[in-house]
Amino acid sequence: MLAFGRASLRPSHAAGGVASGAESTPGSAAFASGVAQTSPTAHARLDLQDAGSEAALRALRIIADARAAYGACDTYEDHGTYDEVFRADAGFTRTKEFRTVFAGPGAIRFAYRELPSEFNPEEFNQLVVGDAGTYSYSFHAAAPERGESLEMAVAGMTGISGGLVIDILPLLQTGLSVPSALDMEDARVIGAEDVDGTPCDIIEAVSRPAAPEHVRVWIAQSDSLIRRLSEDDVVPAEELRKMGSSDDPHSTFTTVTFHPKCNEPVAPESLRATDGSL
Repeated sequence: MLAFGRASLRPSHAAGGVASGAESTPGSAAFASGVAQTSPTAHARLDLQDAGSEAALRALRIIADARAAYGACDTYEDHGTYDEVFRADAGFTRTKEFRTVFAGPGAIRFAYRELPSEFNPEEFNQLVVGDAGTYSYSFHAAAPERGESLEMAVAGMTGISGGLVIDILPLLQTGLSVPSALDMEDARVIGAEDVDGTPCDIIEAVSRPAAPEHVRVWIAQSDSLIRRLSEDDVVPAEELRKMGSSDDPHSTFTTVTFHPKCNEPVAPESLRATDGSL
C-alpha cells in the first residue's frame, strides 16, 4: 500500500506543513485551532450532526462544493507558486513555480521548477500522462522513467514536490485515491479575504497531534476552486530523533498560491513534455 501523506513525504522535513493567515503571522496564537490532512475519506468522518458549530457546518458545505467543482472539471489548468520558509537557526527560503494541465484521466501534465537557493540548485521535474503511458521526467535522470501507474508516479513525486502533486490532482477525474488539499479534520470557517482580487472563504484546521500542522485553505466564493493554501509546521525534537535527524525542533511556514481555470479549452501542446518550460 502506498503512503501518500503530504507531510510525511516532504523531502526535508517529516511533517509538511503550511499555515499562513489573513491576519496572523507564523506561530501566532491565531493558529491555536485549525485543520488537518489525513486520508482521502477523512471528510466522511465529519458528520453534519456532530460538527458542533455553524463555522464547522459552513466549512463542510464549502469543502463539499469545492469537491463537486473540481469533479465537474472536464479540463483544468493552473499555475502558481510554492514558498517554504525554514525557521531553524540556519533558516532559508525555498520557492517553486508549478503548472497543472488536465484534459481527462489519460491526458495530464504536472510540472514544477524549484528556483536556485543557498542550499539547492535549480530543479525541473514533470509528470506526463498520454497515449504512450505515464512518464516521470527528473532533472537528475538522463531519460524519462515509465511508471507502472499514475498512482505510482505520483507517489514518487510527492516528496520531492513538497506535496504539490497531490494538492489538486486527486480532486480531478484522475482516479487517484490519495489525500488532497481538501482532506482535513476539525475544519471551520474563520473569515473571508480576497486573493488576487477574488473573494474567498478561509477554512482553518489542524493535523497530527504529535507534530501539529496548522492549515488554512482559501476557497473562492465564485467557483469553489482553491486560490491559496498555507501550513505552519513544527516537528518536535523527539520526532526528529525517531527519524535519525538532529535534535533541534524543525519549523516551516509554507504558502501555495493557485491561479486555476476549469472547463476551458486546453492546448494540445501544453500536455506534452518540455525541455524545461512550465
